Amino acid sequence: MLTATLKRELELAVETAVMLADPNSQDTEIAERLYDSEPALMQKLARPLAIERMIWTMKRRRQHIPVPGQMVLPGFPRLPERIRLKDGSRPLLMQSNIKQLREFRQILTKRKGARLVIVEKLIDYMTPYSLKKSTITVAEIVALEAGQR
Repeated sequence: MLTATLKRELELAVETAVMLADPNSQDTEIAERLYDSEPALMQKLARPLAIERMIWTMKRRRQHIPVPGQMVLPGFPRLPERIRLKDGSRPLLMQSNIKQLREFRQILTKRKGARLVIVEKLIDYMTPYSLKKSTITVAEIVALEAGQR
């Protein structure tokens, strides 16, 4: 995390660089010039900025990693107890049918991540059952599978 002093130093350097730059200069060009002209400042900024970026990336990644307390289906990694649909509703995963899972998958496609892969696997698992009964739920399939064992 940047200290208050380091933030002020960076802000002053950026402000000076912007004021001295040609008005038609691109931000990338100004930033590169500033980086090259202030090696001591950049050295002080390197570690805190790198750590801030890593923390930001970790927080984004953790959103897609299943956490303890989430529902577990046999043969599947952890899944959420509820899914989110386009209309904002949040039905229970176990009471969801293939149509709802496909809608949930569409929402997850925007984010990618581990949960998307798991939902796609669940949809593949449900597809043969849904061909016979389109409204069959995850719970019904789990019950059918349990009865076959």
